[in-house]
Amino acid sequence: MKAKLFIYVLLLSNFSFGQTQVLLDNTWYLEKFVINGSDITYTDNTSYDHIIGFQVLDNNILLASSYCLTMFGLNGNVSNNIFTYDGFYQLGVPCQFSSDDLNMFNVITTFYLLPNNDFTFTITDVNNYKKLIFVNPQGNSAIYNNVNLNVQSSNIVDKLTTYPNPVENILHFKSDFEISKIKIFALDGKLIDSNLSFSGNQIDFSNLKSGIYFLEFEQDGQVTRKKVVKR
Repeated sequence: MKAKLFIYVLLLSNFSFGQTQVLLDNTWYLEKFVINGSDITYTDNTSYDHIIGFQVLDNNILLASSYCLTMFGLNGNVSNNIFTYDGFYQLGVPCQFSSDDLNMFNVITTFYLLPNNDFTFTITDVNNYKKLIFVNPQGNSAIYNNVNLNVQSSNIVDKLTTYPNPVENILHFKSDFEISKIKIFALDGKLIDSNLSFSGNQIDFSNLKSGIYFLEFEQDGQVTRKKVVKR
């Protein structure tokens, strides 16, 4: 009986570690919130995608949450599929919000910024992508995918690829559209360069520290973001 219990605990531990690694390896795009049994998602008047990402930072795990640009970060840790944070920071990045954007902003902050800060999560495989379900202490859910299923996203999203990823020195990108500007952000939302230089669809990453970055590609007012890992 003790042997069976040990095997069960070992399998559970390996499963939890595997889920944590999947959490870290992906960028997560909001599908919807489920608040008090009601679905809340984007409207025709919301202008941005809500995205979260995770990174190991000083032996902790940082959750960075963005809508327009990074709004806040939660510094915590993961154990047995529970994310617990004990540190919080907020970045006052100016964005042009419609009333629907402001409503979404309020839903996001209300969901995460609670006195009880234990969040359970599960990750499952759905068709060709992964689904993350975050449940807050009030029993409300935030459902994310590692691909952007938001039909309002920019037309250039599926027309742009970046490689290799992770990158060591030179990042290549390929697009059916002519890119007019590229911005680069750190995971915590800090703008590193508002007009990143590029040549021949190549971006030089050699001077950047190892970590997770977001590249924001712009073409005729349309914008999409790509997560890039620098080794």
